[in-house]
Amino acid sequence: MEIFDIIGRKIRTLPDEYKAVGVYKIDWAGLNGSGQPAASGVYIYRMQAERLIQSKKMLMVK
Repeated sequence: MEIFDIIGRKIRTLPDEYKAVGVYKIDWAGLNGSGQPAASGVYIYRMQAERLIQSKKMLMVK
C-alpha cells in the first residue's frame, strides 16, 4: 500500500509483502517515510492485489 499527497508525491509505503487471501487491517500513524508527522489534509492511498489496483482518497485530521 502506498500513500500519496494530493499532488502525487509518494509519502509512505506501508508493508509490501505477500499476504494469503483474507481480511487484513493496515494502520498508518500519520508519519512520512522519514518518520516525521505528515500534515493534515487529503491523501490518496493505492493498493495492489495481483491484477487489481485500487486508489481512494482519505482525510487525515490531527
